[in-house]
Amino acid sequence: MPVGILSEANVIVKQNSKDSTANIVQDSLSLDDFLDGIRFISDYILSQKKRKNNRKNRKRYSKLKNMNRKSYNIYCDESRVENTDSNKMVIGALFLSRPKKDRVVNEIREIFSKHDFKYELKWSKVGRKYSDLYKELFDYFLANEHLNFRGIIVDKRKVKFKEYHNGSLETAFYKFYYIMIKAKLASQNEYYIFLDKKPSRDRNILNALNHFLEFHIFKNKKDCRIKHLQAYDSGNNLLIQLSDFFTGMIGFACNDYDLKNSFKYEMIKYFEEKIARKDLCQTSFLSEDKFNIFVWKEIDEKS
Repeated sequence: MPVGILSEANVIVKQNSKDSTANIVQDSLSLDDFLDGIRFISDYILSQKKRKNNRKNRKRYSKLKNMNRKSYNIYCDESRVENTDSNKMVIGALFLSRPKKDRVVNEIREIFSKHDFKYELKWSKVGRKYSDLYKELFDYFLANEHLNFRGIIVDKRKVKFKEYHNGSLETAFYKFYYIMIKAKLASQNEYYIFLDKKPSRDRNILNALNHFLEFHIFKNKKDCRIKHLQAYDSGNNLLIQLSDFFTGMIGFACNDYDLKNSFKYEMIKYFEEKIARKDLCQTSFLSEDKFNIFVWKEIDEKS
C-alpha cells in the first residue's frame, strides 16, 4: 500500500493508565469515512456559529426595535353627546408620550396649587374666578411638546342612527371614538387608552372598540399594539380632566352661539389667538398635530 494512503488502514490507540494498558482498535476506517467525518464536524461547528450569530442578531434587532418603539397614553372624553339642545357633539382625546406622564401630572398639580384650585377640572364648571388658572393651562399645553389633542365634531342631525348604528346613540358614539383614535395610530408604537367612565347599556362596548382597533392595526399597521384600554372615573384622573376641558371648550364653541358675551367665550377667544385660529369648529390642516380638529361628514354629503 502506497505511503500516505489511509485506505484499509488500522488505527491503534494506546491508552496508558497506572494499573494497565488498553489497546483500542478501530478496523477498516476508509479515507472517505474519515473525510466525511471531518466535513460533518466542520459543518456542525459552522452551523453552531451561525445559530449563535443569528441569536445575537435577533437580540440586537429586538433591542433596536424596542429603542425605536414609542409609547403613548391617550385620554378620551366627549361633550354634548346626550344634550338634546345641542346639535353637535364632540369626541376628544389628549395624547401624551407615556414616559412623560408623571412629570406632566406633577406640573399640572403645581399649577392647580399655585391658583389654589382644589376641584375636578371640568369645562362645564369654568368660571371667572379661576381665569388665570385656565390661561396658564392653555399656555402649558401649547408649550409642552409631549402633549397633543385631537377632536372630532359631529353634527348629530346628519348621523343616520337607524341605518348605520342600530338606532343607538351609544353605538354611534363609540364608532366615532374608533374613527378618532385609529387616525393617530402609527406602526412600531404602543398605546394605553384611558376613557372617561360613563353608564353603558352594553357591557362589551369597550371590548368591541378594542377589537376594531386591533383589526385596523392588523390590516394597516406594522408592529403596533394596544397595550391597555379601559374606562376610568375622571375624578381620579387628571389627564382625563384636561381632555374634558378641551373637548368641552370645542362643544361650547360649536353650539352656544348666543353666549358670545360670556366668560367661556372669552376663554375660547384667548385660546384661538394663541393657536392662530379664527374658529375652533372648522377642520384643521392635517399637518396641525398640536391641536387637530376634524369635522365629520357623511360620505354622501356634498361639501
